[in-house]
Amino acid sequence: MFMYRLYDTHLVICGIVNDNEILNKAEDEESPVSSNEAKLGLRAVLSFYKDMILTTVYFDSVSQPMGCDPILGRDCRPVASGIDDYKFERVQSFKYLGAEINESANSYEEVKKRITAANRCYYSLMPLFKSRLLSIKSKITLYKVIVKPVALYACSTWATTKSDEGKLAVFERKILRKIFGLKRNNDGRYEVRGNRELDDLYKEPTIVGSLKSTRISWAGHVWRSERMIGSITKWKPDTKRPRRRPRQRWVDRKKEDLKLLNVRNAEKCANDREEWKQYVVAAIGLKGL
Repeated sequence: MFMYRLYDTHLVICGIVNDNEILNKAEDEESPVSSNEAKLGLRAVLSFYKDMILTTVYFDSVSQPMGCDPILGRDCRPVASGIDDYKFERVQSFKYLGAEINESANSYEEVKKRITAANRCYYSLMPLFKSRLLSIKSKITLYKVIVKPVALYACSTWATTKSDEGKLAVFERKILRKIFGLKRNNDGRYEVRGNRELDDLYKEPTIVGSLKSTRISWAGHVWRSERMIGSITKWKPDTKRPRRRPRQRWVDRKKEDLKLLNVRNAEKCANDREEWKQYVVAAIGLKGL
């Protein structure tokens, strides 16, 4: 069971364990588990739960740390939640299924970590990328099948900025330059291939295009869903966004991608799976911001 607490500038999401069922089972005569043992087991389970606040206020300076109100001059975050006398550990980020989620709800750190992981994968395969026994086609397959999925793991939920997409594009071009190698100019000297030349030689969807396509595919799944994920996405808090320039959200990036495809009434179109697949395929050709 999940509980959502909405404050003026914060949305708190925390996991709640139903301890009554455990204690009731312990009081049953046929149950071999005593009440004290059940409480100890409950505490062991609760130790895995963390409390994190998704804040809409973002200050990364020392004088105004995240969650502080610059006008009131105090920490406006609510106290840590818990059950009875047990308090959940307050964290600023945590990993869920291999993807990092932070309290500022941005993808900046996650994109950097995915690129770092993909770099390690790439350098572990460097002997194959340098080998003259493998064709260019085989090396491209290595990149598409092994390296690229590492960089784009869980990218369907990223709220990327222009800087994030630029870093992904730079990472991809670095690998393509290694695959296609240097070129010889008219003077007989070797030089590095340009970006446009790499695009002409690659003739495959770029990493940014694959990101946008995956994000639009996930958006269609969310809109069609009648479960919790669909309800949470469609839910709108009864508050205003803070002043100053708002951060990029997943919803904003999704709308921009669909706008480039001239898609109107996207939520209605998502119900038609065949029509939505066409938009997903078309999004592969999209470039960066």
